[in-house]
Amino acid sequence: MKKRIRYQGFFIFLLLVGAILGAKVFWASYTNNFLDYFTDIFGMLLVILGFLLHVSSRGYKAEESFGGEKLLKDGPYALSRNPMYLGVFLVGMGVVLVVFKLWVFSVFLVVFLLFYYPEMQKEERALEHKFTDEFIKYKQRVPVFFPSLRVVTSKELKEYFPLKAQWFNREIVSAICVLVAIFLFEIIGEL
Repeated sequence: MKKRIRYQGFFIFLLLVGAILGAKVFWASYTNNFLDYFTDIFGMLLVILGFLLHVSSRGYKAEESFGGEKLLKDGPYALSRNPMYLGVFLVGMGVVLVVFKLWVFSVFLVVFLLFYYPEMQKEERALEHKFTDEFIKYKQRVPVFFPSLRVVTSKELKEYFPLKAQWFNREIVSAICVLVAIFLFEIIGEL
């Protein structure tokens, strides 16, 4: 894994933990209503979905791109040109929903756009330079970030989310850390 990506991931993880800590401990609302429970459950589902998308995208890329010599257009890359970043975004949005504070959403969105949007643009330029016409056709068919609902409903989910057990080995520590942090701060917030 590139050092830059590792450091970015660690920095964003620290920001998420800080946001959860700040929102749940220092500015806790202490209301137990249906909306809190709904956002907690939906947020956790987004965290899990984002994690699965990230693992699927990363594993698929490692096995199918032949070291960057092949343009990926299938699997998770048929949904989005940036499925790994979409996975990170879904994890972050899940955490935002668990915290359920508007300022946390604002902080997350700014940090995400500052770190990942320039990276997406840089990668697209490199792919267009390397694969020219093939990438231009791919760009016309596949959205840059959010998948089209028409495409999502046209195939079986397993075609978009290929998962293998060994792909989880690289991501298991980060997933456990995020999930444990969410559960701990949720419990702290409830106390």
